[in-house]
Amino acid sequence: MMDLITEHIATWTAAGIPKANGGRGRGRGVNGQSPHGIKKLRELILELAVRGKLVPQDSNDEPASVLLEKITKEKARLVKEGKIKKQKPLTEISADEKPFPLPDGWEWARLGEIGRDWGQKTPDSEFTYIDVSAIDNKVGCVQTPNVLGASEAPSRARKLVKVGTVIYSTVRPYLKNISVIDQEYSPEPIASTAFAILHPLQQIPGRFISAYLRSPVFVRYVESVQTGIAYPAINDRQFGGGLIPVPPLAEQHRIVAKVDELMALCDKLEQQQTAGNDTHLTLVETLLATLTTVADPAEFALSWQRIEAHFDTLFTTEESIDQLKQTILQLAVMGKLVSQNPNDEPSKMLLDVPQNVEGKNKNRPKWSGPIEEQEKPFQLPASWAWFRLGDLSSLKHGYAFSGEFFSTEPAPFVLTTPGNFYEKGGFRDTESKRKYYNGPVDPDFIFEPGDLIIPMTEQAAGLLGSPAFIPDDGRVYIHNQRLGKFDFSDSIAPEFAFWFFNCEFFRSELARTCTGMKVRHTSPDRILRVPFPVCPLEEQHRIVAKVDDLMALCDILKERLHVSQITQVQLADAIVEQAVA
Repeated sequence: MMDLITEHIATWTAAGIPKANGGRGRGRGVNGQSPHGIKKLRELILELAVRGKLVPQDSNDEPASVLLEKITKEKARLVKEGKIKKQKPLTEISADEKPFPLPDGWEWARLGEIGRDWGQKTPDSEFTYIDVSAIDNKVGCVQTPNVLGASEAPSRARKLVKVGTVIYSTVRPYLKNISVIDQEYSPEPIASTAFAILHPLQQIPGRFISAYLRSPVFVRYVESVQTGIAYPAINDRQFGGGLIPVPPLAEQHRIVAKVDELMALCDKLEQQQTAGNDTHLTLVETLLATLTTVADPAEFALSWQRIEAHFDTLFTTEESIDQLKQTILQLAVMGKLVSQNPNDEPSKMLLDVPQNVEGKNKNRPKWSGPIEEQEKPFQLPASWAWFRLGDLSSLKHGYAFSGEFFSTEPAPFVLTTPGNFYEKGGFRDTESKRKYYNGPVDPDFIFEPGDLIIPMTEQAAGLLGSPAFIPDDGRVYIHNQRLGKFDFSDSIAPEFAFWFFNCEFFRSELARTCTGMKVRHTSPDRILRVPFPVCPLEEQHRIVAKVDDLMALCDILKERLHVSQITQVQLADAIVEQAVA
């Protein structure tokens, strides 16, 4: 087993699946990925353990058949003494039920045959309540039980447990909320009825049973009998009727010790992987930051040469590529992505300072006012200048359309909502997001193809300010009050504004304008106060062309990374399949 781990260490640590939520920030797996290789290694360890392939068999061990006979006699005694109820006979195990052959000395049994429960009671005094939320499902232990009074007892607080009892959450079993009660609790512990309870007899280690319940073998059984979609579940009888391979007692202890040893190794691998990726990301962030902070062109060139020399090793994760994209956008709006051309015709906005900036008009708009030095996040080239968005554009929010005219069937208008936006910008028009409208519409709230719009709400992470262009696809789009439509002056290329709106600077500025608690939102007046860097129109077009090219290259990097990740995942899966064959 150790050879299997060490020979394929690169595969276990390299295989990762990108998480659906993207992966920004540290602490959500490895660079936003689920460590698939190490997950498969953990599953392999458990699979080999319950198949009798993890530790060698010892012919001197007392066979499992003798152990099961002792359990049968102990149960009969407990029934006679009135300590447990006589169990309904479980169905005999057929040959077709057995998922794989067992080593000599092992036996198949049903879970309900090898243990007992402790009955139920309604709490009548203070007690320690073990609910599903109290389980740390990563390490498999009770982490945060609550001490409650009898009057506080939930209706589900009924099942008695003792040290050594195995508890298994039968609700959403894929979460693997499984634990062995490994300590005495005072006051008396009582578990939720969401758990199936199994207290092993004849000193069977609860940790062996817990390992089996986490193994792919038992997971496949549960998936075959569970009911429900949103909240799949099994019942106690289905749990007790599940098969378990029973090794000799001495071998069970050897298996538990080996599983603990190998799982600790997996923990170490995962920690090293996380630490290595955190270090890698810090290096990427530090090197990219030099591009945006140096002022001297010669230093900028040196900084880029350092990055270029190690490009293949720096940008090897989705998060590092996202960092590169943000740096490209930051350089673009700082005037560092393309060179300035003194022959460019200056923008009219650069020549004519708007009256609302230096005038004293009492009726000026709420967004107006001079841009203070502390508001400017970075220095601009000499041919650039800072303005407020309101100096360059109008921004109109939509309308709260009457719900009585909505339908899922095609109608004259398609309602545009924040749900139609991707986190990093772009318009998403899918059937599941589409709402049709068949009612009166003011022409002011009808979009034209190519209109630039942004959401003005934080109702979903990363959504606020995500820009998009209305597609020219033959549909007629209208917009609700949570969206804003820009109408820029001739001095601004909408595509330049689009990339500016994707910058972290703009997003953070916009976030500061939000109000509200549960759903934070902003307004056109607040958005129009945001500082906006302006350069000659010809340079804007050069910037847009360069950003488009570089973003396309980043997407190619991501696609190659995705293909590599798929290959690594398939390789990890193949190693597992071969090992258990």
